[in-house]
Amino acid sequence: MLSFCNIKSKSSIGDVVVRNRAFSLIFLVIPLVTFAQTEFTEDFESGTDKPEGWTTKVWGGKGEFIYPVEGKTGKAVKLASPEGGDITWIRSVDVSPYSTYKLSGWIKTINVQLKNGKGALLNVFGIEGAHTEAVSGTTDWKYVEIEFFTGTRSNIEVHCVFGGWGLATGEAIYDDIKLEKVAELKIGDVEITIDPQKKMTPVHPFIYGQFIEHLGKCIYGGIWAEMLEDRKFFYLINSSESPWKLYPSNIMLFIDQIQPYTSWYTPVILLHQKQGRGLIQDGLEIVEGKEYVGRVVLKSTHPNIKVRISLRSGDTLVSDVAELQGISNEYKKYNFRLKANKSAKPAQFAILGQGVGNLFIGAVSLMPADNIKGMRADTIALLKQLNSPIYRWPGGNFVSGYNWKDGIGDPDKRPTRKNPAWGGIDTNDFGLDEFIQFCREINTEPLMVVNTGLGDVKLARDMVEYANGSIDTPMGKWRAENGHPEPYKVVYWGIGNEMYGEWQLGHVPVDDYVKRHNEFAKAMREVDPNIKLVGVGENMGIWSKKMLENCADYMDFISEHFYCGENKDVYEHVYQLAKRIKAKVKNHKKYLETLPSLKNKFIPIAMDEWNYWYGDHLYGELGCVYHLKDALGVAIGLHEYFRNADVITMANYAQTVNVIGCIKTTPTKAFFDTTGLVLMLYRQHFGSVPVSVEAKVASQPKTSEQASSSSNSTGSGKDIVPVDVFCAWKDESAGILTLSLVNPFNREIIVHISLADNTKQCTPNSAWIISGKSPMSIVNPDDNSEVWLKEIELDKASFPVVKVPCWSILMIELKINN
Repeated sequence: MLSFCNIKSKSSIGDVVVRNRAFSLIFLVIPLVTFAQTEFTEDFESGTDKPEGWTTKVWGGKGEFIYPVEGKTGKAVKLASPEGGDITWIRSVDVSPYSTYKLSGWIKTINVQLKNGKGALLNVFGIEGAHTEAVSGTTDWKYVEIEFFTGTRSNIEVHCVFGGWGLATGEAIYDDIKLEKVAELKIGDVEITIDPQKKMTPVHPFIYGQFIEHLGKCIYGGIWAEMLEDRKFFYLINSSESPWKLYPSNIMLFIDQIQPYTSWYTPVILLHQKQGRGLIQDGLEIVEGKEYVGRVVLKSTHPNIKVRISLRSGDTLVSDVAELQGISNEYKKYNFRLKANKSAKPAQFAILGQGVGNLFIGAVSLMPADNIKGMRADTIALLKQLNSPIYRWPGGNFVSGYNWKDGIGDPDKRPTRKNPAWGGIDTNDFGLDEFIQFCREINTEPLMVVNTGLGDVKLARDMVEYANGSIDTPMGKWRAENGHPEPYKVVYWGIGNEMYGEWQLGHVPVDDYVKRHNEFAKAMREVDPNIKLVGVGENMGIWSKKMLENCADYMDFISEHFYCGENKDVYEHVYQLAKRIKAKVKNHKKYLETLPSLKNKFIPIAMDEWNYWYGDHLYGELGCVYHLKDALGVAIGLHEYFRNADVITMANYAQTVNVIGCIKTTPTKAFFDTTGLVLMLYRQHFGSVPVSVEAKVASQPKTSEQASSSSNSTGSGKDIVPVDVFCAWKDESAGILTLSLVNPFNREIIVHISLADNTKQCTPNSAWIISGKSPMSIVNPDDNSEVWLKEIELDKASFPVVKVPCWSILMIELKINN
């Protein structure tokens, strides 16, 4: 068994050097398990009414299990359903833990038609992504295969599937099913050699892209600085949905529905000469000494009234009071500033009028005075450190019900809408113009997505014209009227979001959607022929294939999305992202090689949503907390993106703030979550030109197949190296390389660096480490964090041998010396 590594304090991780100076990279790990050799071949020759060792199951619909039938090389099994079924033949097989297996076989189909299933395929039950491609229609014998990792499992179920997570009709025959062990986690010393002269496809900066959506507290409550909920009175005051209450509570609410300021009504307060009356909102958090600014839209029936605005805790003032007088009988905006003389949690915002007559409150806003063009200063500071080069907006599922024109013009007059895809409401305070301001503030490129769900071609065309048109165009003129005469010159545009999904507003079958996509693309390019377009893809089924066959001339990238849940096994958990990336790349490369529509055109993947997604929502809707093991997984995922830089040129981590976010916020603080520490570290310090890294278990001869790969984690060959390692040039002219090692095990690992050219040496310039107390450690919003990122100093006298602590990411900047 592995012994547990206990890092007692931040300072202890700085002690990462040892005395051994041999020129190899050594990993010393005690065995986890005793491996058993397993190989399974099924030709279906034994059995009477069913093949020996096989059982059946109906998951949905109806179907027939037929045996024996004529197979490819003898007997075989058949699955059939005239009405529609999701059915399987099942075989239990013993396997070795922590090993990679290949499941393969032959499938023949007769008129397999999909209802909502995948078709005919092979699957390993309970292992995500461990299924072959699906076969449909009428095909002769077709070979299929899939590699998968067993993790801690010692037994699996092999399924011959018909339907597959849905129903299909027709018939499928299965024969010569084979399960082979192709690699096992070899525990022991490992040697790694870096060859800086063997360079691979440079990594595009857009791999570090981000995605923000109108969902939960990503924008409102995360990026946007507004402190008040429902500031334009969408919900009826005093209702269970509204954050606003009458003060005092026994007064009556009057509403104006004849000439409301912006919502379906405007609250009207009947004033009293001797008593302050108005509205209050609880649940705020304020900090002593901090200043807050706001505005309120008011009108009154009498000019001689006073309006007092303050922050309170109960009935006790915790700020100075802003007093407004001379309220007009027409709606007018009044600005105010408050300074907190005491911290309060929760605090209460109060707007109270006194005098004779009626007070109409059209809208109200409150922000910290240090906001940056309406955005939170603390969040913006972290976003600048994250330094993502491109941001996707506004969705996501949200975009399929979003009218971008709702977010244009005077913010106080913009309509509040129910979020069309998620919970809550959207005040439309953060619209297209604000998104551009956001991008300029943090020096990033915008990627705008148009609504192809419930939206039409004109809405998309107008959006491009508003962003990029001259002031001589109708939309360009509108933009200029809103204070932005110069075109925004937005280059990157997404056409729709996840339109393959039945959950998506406006979803249609792919044969209909390819026509819709092309109509949108033509109209958008007529406005600006220089834009780059991202089409909706999903290559684990037929959607991406159909899009690439029919829309290749109308897009420059194809989008792919994936999310991974939690796996209790740490090793399996940290490799989930990388496996999903590899599966997407494998399918896409097949299309690039075989589709006639791509013969003279290269369309790369834009993985514009990817992340882990699981756990309790502590930071608003979908605001889950990430652990150290998620950080390890994101680092390994980045390595996989780097390895496939020839196919993937954009990846947008979803989402940036709070909502499955790499940055989390409280009302008064913003901080990096564990995954954010990784993304920031790599973006700031890792190189962009990958170089060859060779790895082998010291006791085994190296195969040529292993030597040709820059991956040492789960590649083919006889051994799986127990760490993930990647190396890239950061500045080749200055001789600066970066090396990153991810240790997902609970034991410290000793490493020793060597170069393929033994006439050269390398020395460490700098080093950084992300580590923590356990795989489940989290970043706390206070100063007691269980996970930390720290720059460390390696002992040059002991280098190239270093210690990589348990559950850690160690990044080293190396100087190559002649």
